[in-house]
Amino acid sequence: MLYVLAYASSAAWIFQFNVYLEVVGFKGAHIGYVASLIWLVMLVFQPAWGVWADRTGVVKCFQITVVMTTLTLTGFYFFGTTPTTAIIATLICSFFYVPVMPLIDSVALAHIERTKKLSYGNLRFWGAVGFGLGGPLAGKGVEMGSANSIFLIAAGLSALAIPLSFRLSKSERVSSSFVVATAGLREVLRDRAVQVFLLFITLASVFQSTIWFYLAVYMKEIGASAQMTGWAPSVEAYSELPFYFLSAIVFRRFGVLPALLATTLLASVRVWLYSTTDNPWLVLVIEASNGITWTWFWLASVEFANQLIRPEWRATGQSLLWAAYQGAGAILGNWWCGWLYGREGNMRSVFAVNGLISIGISLLAIILVWTKYHRRSVPTPLSPTALPNS
Repeated sequence: MLYVLAYASSAAWIFQFNVYLEVVGFKGAHIGYVASLIWLVMLVFQPAWGVWADRTGVVKCFQITVVMTTLTLTGFYFFGTTPTTAIIATLICSFFYVPVMPLIDSVALAHIERTKKLSYGNLRFWGAVGFGLGGPLAGKGVEMGSANSIFLIAAGLSALAIPLSFRLSKSERVSSSFVVATAGLREVLRDRAVQVFLLFITLASVFQSTIWFYLAVYMKEIGASAQMTGWAPSVEAYSELPFYFLSAIVFRRFGVLPALLATTLLASVRVWLYSTTDNPWLVLVIEASNGITWTWFWLASVEFANQLIRPEWRATGQSLLWAAYQGAGAILGNWWCGWLYGREGNMRSVFAVNGLISIGISLLAIILVWTKYHRRSVPTPLSPTALPNS
């Protein structure tokens, strides 16, 4: 239930946040600048939240963030009505919002380790269900009220999680999964393969950001109702569900690296496909590809990072993966898409440009990997049984 409520709350305001910024008065690149503040706060403060959680207890820290997220989202509804107050509210709300998901992951992983029941995928599955519920609720709220009603809906969903958070056992103390192991950071970053991988993930995030942060703007532009726009994250989330269970079979059969490269290319094609239609219903059809274009991409990224980096520095590697995709890539993507939107004047052109650039990068990566490893006579990452840094 905590996964359902946390992700429903997130979908309720994050997905339509750029629409809200446009209504408040931001235009073009300024939308990207303000929206990127959320991910900038994550990049700067997330490690500090992890250190504090380790010292005070993950459950206690999670309870504080859920309560404060509820309060700050409520404040956002009442005070974030002008460009200046919107910026201030974004910074304050983001500070408490960004650690919620990593902390709930830490609680779940501690429970799994203690009870030896279920798996991370079994529990994370319910996050996708929650994400699918939050979008339509926010869309209905915007239709019945105003753009900033998304914050009140998100706050209500977050409030429902408060009593549940206090039912968790405070004895579950584990190291937060997002804490950067600074002792190994320098060593990990000196690895050329890790550098290339993080650059690839960052670039993928930049162009995929068009979907996560500007799809609602595009759907509004082509005439979709707020309620229909709210259904987009539901289609995304529910299309993911079977792929959580199929990923292990596919990765064993074809290998993690080929799966990562193939899904990145498919995600790039998906970005471009949005530019080919101005029919909101067809946009929802494209959204249904989220399972194979993003879920497998992210799962393959996590597994490849885990294989690429030495066991003693794997926590650092996963933190760097989050920082590259959710931090640096999201920030640069918001800036780039906002600037392009201001220059082109319509989101259809933004999707077309980003899709074509991303397709080119994906094809180049496939060619380089294929060429490099097919020159060797030793096992390669293209083999399901090979080590990725062979």
